[in-house]
Amino acid sequence: MDLPGSKPEPPGRLVAFARGALLSRVEAAEQRIFLSSPFLTMQVAAHLAEMASRSAAADRRLITALVPQSVRAGILDPSALLCLRETGFQVRSIRNLHAKLSLVDGWGLVGSGNLTKAGLGGTARGNVELGAVLSGSQIAEAEDYFERWWGRAKPVGPELLAKFDAIERIAPGPLDVEAFGPAWEEPQTEELDRVLAEDARSAASRGYWIKSAYHSPEEPDWWTRGWISDAQLPRYAIGDLIFIYLGKENGGPQRCPAVVRAISAPRLDPKWVVEHRDEEAAGKWPHVTETAFVADVLPVGRGVDLSLIGKNGRSVQRGNCRITREEFEVLAWAMSATA
Repeated sequence: MDLPGSKPEPPGRLVAFARGALLSRVEAAEQRIFLSSPFLTMQVAAHLAEMASRSAAADRRLITALVPQSVRAGILDPSALLCLRETGFQVRSIRNLHAKLSLVDGWGLVGSGNLTKAGLGGTARGNVELGAVLSGSQIAEAEDYFERWWGRAKPVGPELLAKFDAIERIAPGPLDVEAFGPAWEEPQTEELDRVLAEDARSAASRGYWIKSAYHSPEEPDWWTRGWISDAQLPRYAIGDLIFIYLGKENGGPQRCPAVVRAISAPRLDPKWVVEHRDEEAAGKWPHVTETAFVADVLPVGRGVDLSLIGKNGRSVQRGNCRITREEFEVLAWAMSATA
């Protein structure tokens, strides 16, 4: 099934970064969410849980490989598996599973990426991955594989997860040599391309914004964390699309390197900001809006310039400003052109 208002996604299309595509499909799911991945981290599990909770899909399943070595290395988090179980996922394990498969209603993706921040491309140093969108016949065949795996896999319950969670993690030690070669940083604009291709009715059904924020050199892709905060209560509505503008503070690029989508109504919640960041931030920006990742380009200096729509940093000096769909498209096309 394709998302409302979007053009059908062509089978065989290659997907370099699957984060936005997978999360949006999960949120729109009506019947099933079938996932297989040997590795899973808490940040991705929390996003999947949030999106799944907004879906109508009752059949939610995950197959993983619950082995001590993965837990010890920190690439499989038992707490992440528990998070999904608490959101209605059935979880089972096959010790030698290595397949990365996503089947959401009538959409399917198979590829190299695990359900980790690096594997889905949600980090400044994400892995170089590649996947392919499945055709209708391939989805049916992949479902047969998944059902066979599921039938042989062993159920994973809270008591077992508690045992695995008690395994001591191994802290990475110093190495004598450094990694060799460049880090490949490819723009993640697949979901933005889908938004640009939607019909006029869908385009008119939401609001569009630019939000000013500080650059964070220690966490250059902080917008993937799943929330933003404002000084004053903003007027974002659920489904609105928001360009993130990084000003000149902390060496910021004075450009827009990312787009997120509001998945909750804004709320005054300084406690949330304290728990997820610190008290200083809670005092300055106490109004929280939960978000889903849509697109970004890295490094941040590759972001789009507001002058393309006749605006600049002063346009968002109050924290945010509304823009038209036409202005959004100008910025979005410019961001997609970096790919």
